[in-house]
Amino acid sequence: MSPMANAVNAPHSLSIADALRMIEQGRFRIPSFQRPFTWSVRQTIAFFESIVTGLPTGALVVLENAAEPEEVQIGFTTVRAPADPFAWWIVDGSQRLGALASVLLTGNSRKGSIRLAYDLETGDLIERRQDSAQTHQLPLDVVANQVSFWQWVNDQGAYLGHYIDRAVDVRARIMDYQLTLVRMLGAGAETAADVFVRLNSTAVSLTRTDLFHARHPGSQADSGSTLRASSRRLSTLGTGRVPAEAILDVMLALGEATEPAELLAEGNTRLLTDAEPAIARSIAWLRDEAAIPHLSVWQSHLNLLPAIARFFHLNPAASTRSRILLRRWLWRTMSRPSEQVQGYIRSAVRGNDSMDAFRLLQHVSTKKPERTVLRHVGHPLALTILEPRSLANGQAIDVTTVLERFGKSAFRRLGGVSILSPHDEGPLEERVLAAVDDPDLLAGHALTSTIARGLASAEPIGFRQARKDLLAEYASTAIARWAEWGASDRPAISDLLVDDDLVVDDETREDMDL
Repeated sequence: MSPMANAVNAPHSLSIADALRMIEQGRFRIPSFQRPFTWSVRQTIAFFESIVTGLPTGALVVLENAAEPEEVQIGFTTVRAPADPFAWWIVDGSQRLGALASVLLTGNSRKGSIRLAYDLETGDLIERRQDSAQTHQLPLDVVANQVSFWQWVNDQGAYLGHYIDRAVDVRARIMDYQLTLVRMLGAGAETAADVFVRLNSTAVSLTRTDLFHARHPGSQADSGSTLRASSRRLSTLGTGRVPAEAILDVMLALGEATEPAELLAEGNTRLLTDAEPAIARSIAWLRDEAAIPHLSVWQSHLNLLPAIARFFHLNPAASTRSRILLRRWLWRTMSRPSEQVQGYIRSAVRGNDSMDAFRLLQHVSTKKPERTVLRHVGHPLALTILEPRSLANGQAIDVTTVLERFGKSAFRRLGGVSILSPHDEGPLEERVLAAVDDPDLLAGHALTSTIARGLASAEPIGFRQARKDLLAEYASTAIARWAEWGASDRPAISDLLVDDDLVVDDETREDMDL
């Protein structure tokens, strides 16, 4: 009989807070067949992304058995473990527990520690480098200890503002996350080693697209690779990556299916053939006419891509007037809380040039929003639309090229705020201080000489809010050029003549002089 036959599994949930406490108490032990902690920063970030978003991370499998007192190293954390008649010998999950210990329990100065932070502005998990600013980047090594967490919050001062609630929420998501623990009772070391071999020889990693298809059973097996291939082709446009999920959303906007599973089950390659050039035309328009230089600063607005792609699919040779109206719709929509556009795409965009753009505009207010524009548009995108010049040589920055080459690392932090300045420009503090006598150069980065000096000083906190207010002011002025709140949104006369079922309210009718 196989040694597996007598193993008894007793699964239950274990919060990360409890798991960390048991690591520190020495409850977890490392059997001889386990490999050392080998996860990279990238793997660790992916693991914590799953935790923060509530995705499953797989079961921890342990053998419950007696253990002698010893020194135990889990990840980069070492503990003195006492004798324990019911110790948990890790069969599967050593790397995951090592990641938890290395990120959440290891101090900043510990050699070999993995330093991660959660960016409260962008919602990204990032590697936290020694010279990175702390404001709006919640260090994960303060999350496990309540005193350390609130000390960090207090250190950020009033500038943290509404991000305090987000920080509290992220901490709760991590510490309350429920791990699945499977305890093997009444099994010996031979059984544990056999389980380890089985799990690690048959497990297959899932890509992000694989996970998407797993959430939508019934999709064809080859659709994932087809979408990834399309994403790679679109990336050659030099404006960033279009996620497979976004391509699926565009296919839904172009077709009749209402769910991704339904769409993929049909195996409708024609829709993908239509979607890819429509997305390409959309990206070119975004870059050349709508002031969106790169998809990396537009990720939070990808829900608008299906409407734009449907427009350019049905209007491949769109008139100048229709493109202007579409640009107004884009920036008016982006300047407000996230808009749900899926419900009105088909009814608004029918293949009638400027009428399509006009119908989209009917779904968003023409009134200029309050100073919350910056929060909805996002700091990175706001910084790219100010026509910034290089702090190194004063030349205009080709933002698209810079973001394609450097990605988010092109936004460096000074005194707790983001500044578009690639690393090859040299030390940021020196460049900013060198520009303090050039108000036009500073204005392209939403800085004044006073704010620039303050951010580069040893006490930058008081200048962060001033910079944020200035960025909001400058961004609102720039956005107004494209949103054109209050302007007449009249479609082309030729389109009005052929549209028999146009329905407008009294205010719009008066504006159009109908």
